[in-house]
Amino acid sequence: RKNLEAKVEICEKAEALTQISNANDALRLLQKLTDDFKSVGPVPKDHQEEIWQRFKKAADVIYEQKRAFSEAYK
Repeated sequence: RKNLEAKVEICEKAEALTQISNANDALRLLQKLTDDFKSVGPVPKDHQEEIWQRFKKAADVIYEQKRAFSEAYK
């Protein structure tokens, strides 16, 4: 349960990163959160996929923002 709460908090932080206008800063912070997410430890099996998908969804948004920024910069 404690790990689940920690991962939910990390997901909330990752979701907040999607509001940062600087894609490079958001990506740098996301990398730190990814390391934190992996180091927290296992969550109950019935929440594993749900919590991973929540984190992945936020990460995908940030990576898409970075891709769009890179395309616009070119």
